[in-house]
Amino acid sequence: MCYVVASTPLLTAVKDQQTALVKILLKASADVDHLPRGCSRTALQKVVESGNLELVDLLLEAGANVNANPASDGGATALQLAAIQGYLVIARRLIELGANINAAKAKFNGRTALEGAAENGRIDMLHLLLSEGARIEGDDRKQYTRAVRLAEMNGHQAAAKLLRSHGNWTELDSLGYEREDRDDFSETEEMDECHWAEQSDDEEDVILEGNHEDGWFSSSSESNSDR
Repeated sequence: MCYVVASTPLLTAVKDQQTALVKILLKASADVDHLPRGCSRTALQKVVESGNLELVDLLLEAGANVNANPASDGGATALQLAAIQGYLVIARRLIELGANINAAKAKFNGRTALEGAAENGRIDMLHLLLSEGARIEGDDRKQYTRAVRLAEMNGHQAAAKLLRSHGNWTELDSLGYEREDRDDFSETEEMDECHWAEQSDDEEDVILEGNHEDGWFSSSSESNSDR
C-alpha cells in the first residue's frame, strides 16, 4: 500500500506495471530504493509481490536493494514476498544476489520467508529455502515451530510433514507449539472481553425515545423494528 500523495513516479509506474515508463524513469536515474513516508513497499517489493519477472529484472539491474527492510506493519522483504506467493524463479534470483533468507519479519503482521512459504503450502519454496540455509536451530527454532504450526492451521499437512521431518521434530518443539496455542487463545479471550465490554457500554448509551408524559419509552432499535 502507498498513499497517492506520498508516492513517486517510479512507484506509481511499478504499481500499474507500466514497463516502458519504468525503463524511462530508470534511465533518468530515478532512485530505485526511495520509499516515501506512508508507503509500505519499495519498488522491488511491489513487483516481486505481483510476480512480474521482467520488472523484477529491470529493478535488479538498476541496483535495487534486495534486502530493503520490511515496513513495520504488514511489510515484507522481497524474498519474503516471493516465498509467500510461491515465485520460485524470482526467489532464486534474489538469493543469487544476496537476499537474506533469514531476514526478520515485520514487527506487526509479518512472516519470515520460511513461515510465509509454510503458511501458504509452498512445498517447492520450502525445499529451496531449507537447502539455501533457512535456519531452524538455536535462536531460530521458534521460526521453525511457528512455520509448522502455520502450515497445519491452514490445512497444508504436506508442508508441515516436510518441516517436521527435515527439522527432526522433538518433544520440546511440541511444548513450544502448545504454548503458542495457549498464547493465541489468551489473546482471543482478551479480545472477546473487550468486545463484550464495548457492547455493554453501547447498550447503556442507547437513547430512549417516547412520550414521557404517557410513561412510554422505547429504544431506537425497538422503534425501528415496529415500523
